[in-house]
Amino acid sequence: MPKTVPNDGNSYHKKMSESITLRFDKLILDELREESELKMESINTLLNQIVKSYIKWHKPSAIAGLIYINKFLYRDIVEQLSNESLNQIVDNYAQHHFMDTIEIFHGKSSVSIYLDYLLTWLKISGFHYRVDENEENYITIKIQIDLGLKFSRYISTKIKTILETLKQPKVDVKFTEHIVVVRIPS
Repeated sequence: MPKTVPNDGNSYHKKMSESITLRFDKLILDELREESELKMESINTLLNQIVKSYIKWHKPSAIAGLIYINKFLYRDIVEQLSNESLNQIVDNYAQHHFMDTIEIFHGKSSVSIYLDYLLTWLKISGFHYRVDENEENYITIKIQIDLGLKFSRYISTKIKTILETLKQPKVDVKFTEHIVVVRIPS
């Protein structure tokens, strides 16, 4: 019978954990050990991250119709769009598909849920980002895109349109060919 013990208590909600025994192919376990050493984390922590990533992102992504696409192919497709076409595509997505997608992930939609979704997507997609909460009661998200001006414009337009669809006032989004900066009231 698995032993249930309280988690370390570092979160607001007490979490319970259970122990199980898993068996892995030796080559897979060797790769896990290598990754564990590289990240300077225990295998247990790494496996928890992998399982959480699957449950919270990969599983609902498949249900929501999200697919993996090479970021350079994605960039090249966006590059072919006129600014007018890009705006129409983003508006259509925000008005007709985004709410369904976010509902699959979280069961409801709000600005905070979208920001959690956005940050998870950035992490899963390998984009570097930083979140700052400054003294002016704003949250600033700086995203390193490095895929050119048009792709940065696309990402910034998509973020701004979705936040406006969620009725977030005072959305400020700026971009360069390397970075997108999103600033919203906290």
